[in-house]
Amino acid sequence: MKKRKIFRWIFLLFFFFLLTAGGVGLYVWHATHSVPEFYSALEITPEKRVQAEVDSDAMELKFHNWRREIRKSSAWILTFTQDELNHWLAIAIGEKRPGIVPHQLSNPRGEILENGHIRVGVTVNAPEFQGVVSMELIPRVVEPNVVVVDFVNISVGKMKIIGPRIWGRILSKVAQDAALPIEVHWHDGTVMMTIRFRKGDLYFDNRSIELHTLHIDGKNVQLTGLIHKLK
Repeated sequence: MKKRKIFRWIFLLFFFFLLTAGGVGLYVWHATHSVPEFYSALEITPEKRVQAEVDSDAMELKFHNWRREIRKSSAWILTFTQDELNHWLAIAIGEKRPGIVPHQLSNPRGEILENGHIRVGVTVNAPEFQGVVSMELIPRVVEPNVVVVDFVNISVGKMKIIGPRIWGRILSKVAQDAALPIEVHWHDGTVMMTIRFRKGDLYFDNRSIELHTLHIDGKNVQLTGLIHKLK
């Protein structure tokens, strides 16, 4: 009788463990393959299509005017809205110039939050994972052509990923393998990425572009800088 009770308890515990593991696994799978609300809200629906095309054309015109102005002036300024950038990425880049974004990534979207935070997301279609990866960032320009990005959180689907050092190591490895001018470090438990644009990294029409400021106000973004002719 005692042996039967022991086996029964072992069976019940084993069944409970399988049930719990299965439930957790199902929850994790569902959470990581779900689409974040902000990402869905930024999708171009048929009802938004006309306005999205207007925004995309407006962004194209701003880039055209910006390229024309930097030929005549040493200082530049570029201002755009969240919708103009998102719809330009979706239509002018995603639909009309599909080869610019790596084929494993699609539909990049961004949302401007309070206090200078930005939430960005992208659909990943890779053998290792298929779904939406998003992150909340705080970008700032600390000196000309030096951008620091604080990673507030990183999510796969709707699940926030813990272990910022793991993501830091991944970012550092990718930057190293691609020979990108990126440094990854940690401060008070936060992953920080410093991007140092080298001379010639940013240029247009034989002119070197310097980025001096990044200002976020509401749903508007403003970039300013200087232009130098390349010798």
